[in-house]
Amino acid sequence: MKKLFLYQILILFFFFMFQKQVNANASMPAFWNTGSGHTINIFDKNTKIASKNIRMDSEKVVVMLYQGFSVVKGEYNMFNDSNKEISVDVGYPENKVFENPIVKNIVTGQIYNLEISINDKENKYETISPDSSKKWYVWKTKFKPKSFTKITVHFLTDNHYAKLSQGYDSKKSNGFTYILESGKAWKDKIGKGDIYIKLMNDVSFSDILAIFPKNMKYDEKSKTIIKSFQNLEPNGEDNIVISYEKSNENFNFSQIKEDYKKYFQDIDSFKIPIFEKEQLKDIDKDNFEIPYTSSISFYLLSAISLMGIIFFISFIILIKMLFKRK
Repeated sequence: MKKLFLYQILILFFFFMFQKQVNANASMPAFWNTGSGHTINIFDKNTKIASKNIRMDSEKVVVMLYQGFSVVKGEYNMFNDSNKEISVDVGYPENKVFENPIVKNIVTGQIYNLEISINDKENKYETISPDSSKKWYVWKTKFKPKSFTKITVHFLTDNHYAKLSQGYDSKKSNGFTYILESGKAWKDKIGKGDIYIKLMNDVSFSDILAIFPKNMKYDEKSKTIIKSFQNLEPNGEDNIVISYEKSNENFNFSQIKEDYKKYFQDIDSFKIPIFEKEQLKDIDKDNFEIPYTSSISFYLLSAISLMGIIFFISFIILIKMLFKRK
């Protein structure tokens, strides 16, 4: 009876040890170097003034998603609730790290060829480094009292350096994120918003490997992914994360940057399709995990399992020999 109990304890011990090895690779995936857009943010020193007086009445974002890169246009209608003109530094951080319930440590890349206009007039920006680890693209914006101010931005993102990693594994893919939660810096909730992600000719819906969050829709006729909302206090669960098939080896982002004016003209001429609700499809592609069987971890875990079994059998034989001597 004592021997049986001892064997049971040993079996549980080795099962626990093997389970720890499996769980080491079953951690949440991370997504590195994604191309990224942001809802416009407030530069640190002005946060208190803007967050008490200026609200984002509406947000409209169009993304043209290509193999290896994307073109982004954002229109933000802001309203100054106060009786005074307020001057605020508005901008984007160059890189950002965030997470959601499915993907941990999403690390975004920088934006390129940024252009800004305020009430349809071109505006310049500057690059500011508040410390050695941060860099912001910042522009001064004057918000007149009890008035709307429209801020429009255009920029490119480089999506082809993205990489998913999970435990011992990694997998290259295109990656794009849109950080919506930065909009919570402004007063109250975002009144309403529409985000349109147009899949361009070289990207099909079958190329989309994973996408978060799940509450977005897809219009097959126009090849457009849609996220719409009203009265939203955005958080990490509202940020858009897309992994899609990697680019070919000859992709040249430098050439894309040189041709940015053409891409900005294309996105300016983009007409929002008329969507019929019954034609919009739910999107169920939120699995960012990397299959073990497609990478080295499968073989590593198999080896660990085999070694554990051999060691377990050897240990049992040794225990039996010790009992026989007694």
